[in-house]
Amino acid sequence: MIRPALVTACAVLSCARVSASPLCVSALLPAFIAEASAGCMIGPGLITGMYTTDITFGGTSPYLRPIPTDNILVTPTSSGMSFAVNSRAAGSYYELIIAFQLSAPGVSGASVSVYGSAVESGAAQVSEYICNGAPFDPPAHPGYDLAWNGCPENGGTTVNLGARIQNTFGQPPPTSATSSVALTPTTFIAVANNILVDGGVVDSAVTLSSFTNEFSIQATAIPEPRSALLLVAGLLGLSWVGCRRGSR
Repeated sequence: MIRPALVTACAVLSCARVSASPLCVSALLPAFIAEASAGCMIGPGLITGMYTTDITFGGTSPYLRPIPTDNILVTPTSSGMSFAVNSRAAGSYYELIIAFQLSAPGVSGASVSVYGSAVESGAAQVSEYICNGAPFDPPAHPGYDLAWNGCPENGGTTVNLGARIQNTFGQPPPTSATSSVALTPTTFIAVANNILVDGGVVDSAVTLSSFTNEFSIQATAIPEPRSALLLVAGLLGLSWVGCRRGSR
């Protein structure tokens, strides 16, 4: 189990690597994971520790199948990443987890967007699980233990958000959905995207074309509330001293 003191040390080491890390470049997921293992930059943020897993019981279920990773194209942006999944399901169910870590001088928000199409009861969803301030425990048994376990024990706070494409009766077929959340300012988050492509029942189908993770990343440190109050108090004190000297 990773304790808060170790988490803080890891975050400091990650931030120290920022200036020496190359920019992330667009690549298929296996190659992008190799990039992230050495650390690469999206804007002022450092991506590390990317991996994939699934809960498809080793791919043995006739209905629950892993999404192939070899054809997923990852494209970095100035504040996140886009994943071109292009997964289609009809009468079947596909699933994949993509997890990574983000370090930056400041992180204060996150969003996830999905793009695709759905027919009848088909649905595509990306649930984004964030551990604010600490890493997740890696899955001890891929296929059973989910990637976001261990966050509170490691000293972090779990934040969940998700975006879903699904038909609503009487409404035009959806092609996109977005969800966003504000985070307590931090310098480190762990992220796990749980990707679900559910083909539904008879005469149903769904296509997940792509999804994006975007973050509110600051290039300079975000002062803690207490530090900000001390700074304001100090400035007021200096101002008062200046006024006293000026009145003499």
